[in-house]
Amino acid sequence: MTVKTGVVEFFNPNGKKTARGGTLYSFKMDDEQWYSCGFDSPPETMEAGDTVKFDYVANAKGYEQVDLASLKIKKNKSATKKSPAAKAAGGKENYDARAKYWEDKEGRDINLQQRIGYAGALNSALSLSGSLLAAGVFPVSAALLKKKEGLDATQEVIYKLADEFYVRINTRPFELDADGAGLTEEEVNGASELEATEKEEEKDDDEGWDD
Repeated sequence: MTVKTGVVEFFNPNGKKTARGGTLYSFKMDDEQWYSCGFDSPPETMEAGDTVKFDYVANAKGYEQVDLASLKIKKNKSATKKSPAAKAAGGKENYDARAKYWEDKEGRDINLQQRIGYAGALNSALSLSGSLLAAGVFPVSAALLKKKEGLDATQEVIYKLADEFYVRINTRPFELDADGAGLTEEEVNGASELEATEKEEEKDDDEGWDD
């Protein structure tokens, strides 16, 4: 057998399940070599950073097989519990990170809605461009469309249409009626005035009557 001394770089105490339902255990040392423990688990107290000493031998499959009876573990003293001050500092950092996330969320949401809105405007522009092309009235000539300059001109037209769609959608106030149809600002105001007038008339009708 060969004696190995070094620092554990990685160890999963849960091991690795096999197809037959068993569990294989191994750990990686600071020499980048994996050492197998077979179906026997090393002590669960072992963790990355510990210094270990053990005997091993190459098994029939070429793995470095650890003799667990020889395994000795020296805990890493630097892996101590955090002081109250360190915990408090970590808690403040987490709080600040969460606060920053929520502060920036509104801006991210607005940016996302703008992108979604512009994507819709671009789809409308593409649809209109297709209709104009089919009707033979697209503002770029058929001859120019066959050239590279035609592609640039076509893109310019489409993006100009998309910009116009986007501006109109975002500057034209509207509400939805009960059926989901769009109402202009004038229609909304007119409906409000009509409702106020009807209420005033009802009030006049009720006056002079005893209960």
